[in-house]
Amino acid sequence: MNDATTRAQARRVELILERVASLPTLSTVAQKLLTAGSHDEIDIQELARLIEADPSLTGKVLSMCRSADKGLGDKITSVQRAITLLGLDAVTSAVLSVEVFEILSKAQGASGRVEFDAVGHWRHAIAVAAGAELIMRSEVPRGTDKHAKPETAFVAGLLHSIGRIALEIVLPDAYSKVLRVAAQRGEDSAKLERDIIGIDHAAAGKKLAEHWGLPKMFRDCVWMHGQPIPSLPNVPHRELITVVGVARSLAKRLNLGWSGDFGPPPDVHELALAAGFDPDRIEQGAVALVGVIAERSTVLGLSETSGPELMIESVLRANARLAQLNQSFAGRSAHGEQQRKTLKALTAFHEACAGRGLTAVLSAAACSARSVVGGVFAGAVIQTGGNEPWQALRFDSHGGLLGSAVEPGPELAGGEIVRLVDVITDDRATADRRRAVLP
Repeated sequence: MNDATTRAQARRVELILERVASLPTLSTVAQKLLTAGSHDEIDIQELARLIEADPSLTGKVLSMCRSADKGLGDKITSVQRAITLLGLDAVTSAVLSVEVFEILSKAQGASGRVEFDAVGHWRHAIAVAAGAELIMRSEVPRGTDKHAKPETAFVAGLLHSIGRIALEIVLPDAYSKVLRVAAQRGEDSAKLERDIIGIDHAAAGKKLAEHWGLPKMFRDCVWMHGQPIPSLPNVPHRELITVVGVARSLAKRLNLGWSGDFGPPPDVHELALAAGFDPDRIEQGAVALVGVIAERSTVLGLSETSGPELMIESVLRANARLAQLNQSFAGRSAHGEQQRKTLKALTAFHEACAGRGLTAVLSAAACSARSVVGGVFAGAVIQTGGNEPWQALRFDSHGGLLGSAVEPGPELAGGEIVRLVDVITDDRATADRRRAVLP
């Protein structure tokens, strides 16, 4: 790759990131909550008034808080009471969840392509969020990550794939191509994103998280959630990143929502062990996952879907995925068989025409072409020089010469030889005509 190409690709990535950074920002309420969370002295009443100034936001935030803590759910009757009973982190997490969902859903609007399943994407994001929250509730933090709280894990899980929807919003046609190729090949999309677009959704998501001014723990979860656990840097919020990674694998294995990845998911058991979690405890927690996803989806305004309906949807997605894989394997098998036939025909052609005259070579080409594309008989039209007439030859199914004719034709520059075999697929020569140019 030369310097000019490298500079052009770098500029393209820069332009994409600029477009990602042009997406709508978080509201003033969310920004003030993020700022307030970094100070020791907080005016709870002022923060509550900020949130309650938006009735729609207030209702969704209170519903999120109630669903996050069943024990105190009935007592959470106001934003101030939610902050007092659950803490500022829980309320901030609820506000961020609502804001992120609404901003990106509105930005995408009706512009999404058929390849991008918007409802399925958010269902998967909520599944990862709920899975991360359940894992954090079931596991005892090792004390190395002060950010490893259930409510924080939920937001980190919800945010993990914001880069995917950002790329779909700013580059819908190119991203549709990525998804089509990924589905056809049965692969995850990140490598294809880099090959086709020049940047993957993890990098795009990190840029969007920076644009929103999110804390570093969320930016890193968006950026590194798909990395192998041993390769993760030793940052203070490393445990939070691993929780999101395990929850993502669990959601993919259970076919909860649409992830945009089409390769096999990492093994949940192995990931849990690498993260230092108890795989059995995670599997036990997964039983309650569907109910939580249904409830949170309704709260955020995605759709009113019951737990049993989600289970049916999961089974249908699994069946559709199996059908897609079978189709992909069948396509690869057919392609491989066609390549085998072509190589066999070329080998036979070279063996048959070695040291023989032009007519014998054309006969061998006719047999070679028929063995690959089928047909009843084959014809060849040749002109051996610019002033020479055109000669048409017809061969039977075994390469025997059935007849020839001479016709005048246009002159060719430089005395080049035109060699063309035409395979006819029926006796009347009215069906599909396939051409194979001789080597």
